[in-house]
Amino acid sequence: MANSLIIEGVDFSRFQPVQSVGWELNDLDSEDSGRETRDALMYRSVIARKVKLEITMNPMNEEEIKQLLSVLTGKTYLTATYIDPLAGSVTKTFYNSSRAATLRHIHSQKGPIWEGIKFSLIER
Repeated sequence: MANSLIIEGVDFSRFQPVQSVGWELNDLDSEDSGRETRDALMYRSVIARKVKLEITMNPMNEEEIKQLLSVLTGKTYLTATYIDPLAGSVTKTFYNSSRAATLRHIHSQKGPIWEGIKFSLIER
């Protein structure tokens, strides 16, 4: 199965290097969860499980990175389709709060080239 990353209908798969999506599944516990002081046992009541994606991208030119950042910052919540290790290709709603990139160099004809592009998507 090929890499797949579609955010708000825009296919960014061509910018994905191998091993470009870190997947993490987080449990959200209820306020009743915690360690009991009398027996030192942990009691949990999981109310939800949410996915966090840590995504890195190949270098991009000025036009490409503007498109990516516009998609990531255009709305509070966004939809993304990706390959999930539990469910295969899925579409979920996420939010994004961090984006990073480093200016590698300015190419005489192509303009700025950005690398080290990374961001996270956290399931709503």
